[in-house]
Amino acid sequence: MADIFCHTEEPSNHGGESTDLMAESSCHGGESFYLTEKPFCHGEKWFFAALPARCHARRSFYFNALYEFETDRPVSGPFRVPKQNQCNKRQIMPKIDLIKSNDDAFAAQMGTFKNNIGGYATILGLPAQQVTDQAADTDYLMHSLACQKIVANAAQQWTAWKGIIRSGGVIPAAGAPVLPNLPPVVPVVAPGIEARFRALVKQIKAHKNYNVAMGEALGIEGAEQVAPDMSTVQPNLKVRLSGGRVEVDWGWQGNSAYLDLCELQVDRGDGKGFGLLAFDSTPGYVDTAPLPAAPAKWTYRAIYRVDDAQVGQWSNPVSLTVGG
Repeated sequence: MADIFCHTEEPSNHGGESTDLMAESSCHGGESFYLTEKPFCHGEKWFFAALPARCHARRSFYFNALYEFETDRPVSGPFRVPKQNQCNKRQIMPKIDLIKSNDDAFAAQMGTFKNNIGGYATILGLPAQQVTDQAADTDYLMHSLACQKIVANAAQQWTAWKGIIRSGGVIPAAGAPVLPNLPPVVPVVAPGIEARFRALVKQIKAHKNYNVAMGEALGIEGAEQVAPDMSTVQPNLKVRLSGGRVEVDWGWQGNSAYLDLCELQVDRGDGKGFGLLAFDSTPGYVDTAPLPAAPAKWTYRAIYRVDDAQVGQWSNPVSLTVGG
């Protein structure tokens, strides 16, 4: 990690706009640095940080120039900006998305809300029209799912029948399929049922009278996410050459709430072995190193980091031939 020596006055901008800060890195020479656009929390205090321009664009988070919010006092480093600019994020157990992703489960969730909101509408300040609109959304969603299943089943029967008629085969005893009967029609609603339900849930949870017991009765409390085994978490890398650059695909494997960074390393086949490529916080990285004139095999690997320490296992190394 390079030391940063600031050559400007301490920052005084605490608004939403960035303030430029010129600094010099002991290993990279003169380079422009920027302040984080918003203050972030470290422990119990709020800070602004100076980031290299190239890191600022990629949201990399290692730096040595740090300033305390409101006082502008420089603070000795190095520090790391917490991912997502959150304060003490692990003190709160993250929850899985409370909106069900499966269609049937989502319809059941909407039904639970519809059947139970009557007892809470007044205390949560919900107008009667919102309750009525949610009920209409629920009815039409359930109607649409029921029709979709019936039509999908009929489509399979007619596809099989078409094959027999065209290519030959044994005609079933029932003969040709018949057109299915659909459920009784219900009033049509505008597209965007899930978006409306999310907005309604957000409104309810922001109400001063809301509590978890109500949310559980209404089916809008997400289950707590189970923390991964930090000894076994392992990135999964894929690499490809695009536009004269190597793109390194990686992700959080569903554990972004518990991890801070992904440490990427590369072996450029020059006999030096693996060396640091980047500490990345945003899945997907572009290696901007110039491609060699002669063909060479570049090999990449990665490991997750939490609180400035490696956790879990190294990814399986992935390689590709570049240059030439």
